[in-house]
Amino acid sequence: MTDIIGMHWAEDADGIVTLTMDDPTSEANIMNEVFEKALTQTVAKLKEEKARIKGIIVTSAKKTF
Repeated sequence: MTDIIGMHWAEDADGIVTLTMDDPTSEANIMNEVFEKALTQTVAKLKEEKARIKGIIVTSAKKTF
């Protein structure tokens, strides 16, 4: 499990990564500086781990996506 501010990363035994967006500075996940930084860091980590990742699920911890 890896956390990046604004994005929670959880990986199961089958290589499925669940990315949960959760901007701690807002009631909703919005495209702001927190989102941009989290997305950039997450994509970089996905590229590093792509050989063993089998799938990705993107979800939200907020009521609104």
